[in-house]
Amino acid sequence: MSALLMGCAPVGDSAAAWGLFASADTGRPGDVVAVLEPEQFGTPVVRRVLDRPPMQQMPIIWNEERLALTAEHLEHHLGLPVSDDLDASTRMDPKVVVLHWTAGPTARSAFWTFYSPRRKRKDPHHQLNLSVHFVVDRDGTIYQLMPTDRIAAHVVGLNHVAIGIENVGDRRRWPLTKAQITANIALVRFLDQKHDLTHLIGHYEFKRFHGHPLWKGPLGKHIGRADPGEDFMATVRGAVEDLGLEGAPPRPGRAVARRPRAGLPAPAALVRAP
Repeated sequence: MSALLMGCAPVGDSAAAWGLFASADTGRPGDVVAVLEPEQFGTPVVRRVLDRPPMQQMPIIWNEERLALTAEHLEHHLGLPVSDDLDASTRMDPKVVVLHWTAGPTARSAFWTFYSPRRKRKDPHHQLNLSVHFVVDRDGTIYQLMPTDRIAAHVVGLNHVAIGIENVGDRRRWPLTKAQITANIALVRFLDQKHDLTHLIGHYEFKRFHGHPLWKGPLGKHIGRADPGEDFMATVRGAVEDLGLEGAPPRPGRAVARRPRAGLPAPAALVRAP
């Protein structure tokens, strides 16, 4: 995704300038997000309570066009069956969280990259635009663009089971921030509570899933990715180690985990496990 986003022209300096697309804050740390059992004697019973970090809703277009293009993507590229109920066919039970960087300086430019359902390409089977569930701004603000059970187009082979988190920035021009690390940690914890995840990976690791049971479709000639950087991933992984999430399948003869280099704080300095 990085190479595609690299060419996005920023259209504003701050996500706060998005105007009509911004909603009020939908949650603060410790808020109750109740998942309810069927009513008993007319009173809902809370089954579990989720600790949701603060986030704002910035929905991209989800309409009949995007629904149909997503269904076509699943059928043609992933070989998944699609029923007449396209709404149901384009929903998922998430198992993987994939962290990205936008390769751009603003959350707003990332938002407009994902906003439209269609991108213009000659190949009729590559019309579905990129999309992602969350964008994390450089100050740590979390924006939700899509429901977490809706299939987005952000990672080859895993879209049908993967939640995508885009971090505004890149490796050199706009290095990812400590605030983004903290926000990613909180968001991963929330998503694991909500969906019972199994894996947490960086976008640069996606090819290692080829041949894994979660992978669908061919690998193809996809270019390598670097986002969101190995140090960023190592720091986030270290802070959520207690969740027991797996990384990408290891390459033969190479360890998966690595320690962050100087410049990124140790996990304990960012957040303590609840």
